[in-house]
Amino acid sequence: TGAVRITGGSAAGLFWGTQTFRQLLGPDAFRRAPLAPGRTWDVPAVVVEDEPRFGWRGMLLDVCRHFLPKDDVLRYLDLLAAHKLNVFHFHLNDDQGWRIEIKRHPRLTETGAWRSRSKYGHRASELWDETPHGGYYTQDDIREIVAYA
Repeated sequence: TGAVRITGGSAAGLFWGTQTFRQLLGPDAFRRAPLAPGRTWDVPAVVVEDEPRFGWRGMLLDVCRHFLPKDDVLRYLDLLAAHKLNVFHFHLNDDQGWRIEIKRHPRLTETGAWRSRSKYGHRASELWDETPHGGYYTQDDIREIVAYA
């Protein structure tokens, strides 16, 4: 009849039900690029009863060792949701990088957020990329990422 009904036991259940529905639509439902004008969707008439096998389904994103811009982190969160992963471990601080702006301690990001070069391969490797690498997230960036997650 041209209608879709998604029910869940909580707001989270409705969110995950929406992800299941998106999976029925196919890859175009996950595209960020514009779709062709007039694109239509065909969904089979089905009843889906879905629940997670495990309560904790998560991924780690280690931006200490390799910094990613905020937009890439947000895209990563989109992909976690598409795969129904519900825990995001955001590894922000380590001996290899300080990625959070602390306004009272600006030297943390002035020095701790950047490295002059990066090692290729295993730690015993003598190969180096001499391109500086790094970055950090402002307090507003962190707030946005947490709210988005």
